[in-house]
Amino acid sequence: MMTRGRAVRIELASIIALLALWYALTAWLVPFFGTTMAIFFPTPDKIAAAFGRDFLSTAGLLTIGQTLWRFILGFALSVVLGVGAGLVLGAYPLLYRGFDPFIGFFRSLPGATLIPALTLLLGLGDTSKIALIVSAAVWPILINTVDGARAVDPTMRETAAAYQIRRGQAMWRILLPAAAPSIVVGMRVAVSVGLVVTIISELVGASNGIGGYLVDAQASFALPRLWAALLLLSLLGYGLNMLFSAAEHRWLAWHRGARSFQE
Repeated sequence: MMTRGRAVRIELASIIALLALWYALTAWLVPFFGTTMAIFFPTPDKIAAAFGRDFLSTAGLLTIGQTLWRFILGFALSVVLGVGAGLVLGAYPLLYRGFDPFIGFFRSLPGATLIPALTLLLGLGDTSKIALIVSAAVWPILINTVDGARAVDPTMRETAAAYQIRRGQAMWRILLPAAAPSIVVGMRVAVSVGLVVTIISELVGASNGIGGYLVDAQASFALPRLWAALLLLSLLGYGLNMLFSAAEHRWLAWHRGARSFQE
């Protein structure tokens, strides 16, 4: 079994190898194909310089904070709406059957296609951007919550009915814990979806945030800045995934213990 330390060393080695390959291609091979290729694919040191200059300053941290604020607020609203509605639909089968066609219809719509409608309804401010994030990130949470709630052992439902536990208490004490592993899976998917849609929302009519920075870098043909923004997005995605994995390990510790006890 691979230890955590060895896994970290392998990950670091792969990152170093990728940087070395990138530097070799940009510093030695790309110039042979002309200056145009060298402009489009700057060397890692130029990208690092642009990254440090634009994102490790006060203005850069403010840019990152604007994007993270929109993402966190949209993700939080998605969790509240997705988990709440999912538990209700999972607790009432007839209600689920009534709403299932609408869920299947709206979740199949790509989030970016809602930009014109939301912009017309809510304007170009943060409200439309957060609404777009919610419209994309809520579905994996909602669907996984419904699936987890519907998969609850019937014996638990019958026991709750026998003890005359109210529906609200049953949702909180029975359905929510039982559906927690499925909910966390949906939240993990929603993190990736939410970050992508956050950047997409900022590319349209935004003058700030990482999306606005990308538009400005493209307009000024500043390729090192463009690659620096892409690097930042990769680091943000990786960091959010690591944070969520750590939180998931803590949240579901009781679930793993229960499974170990049953086995």
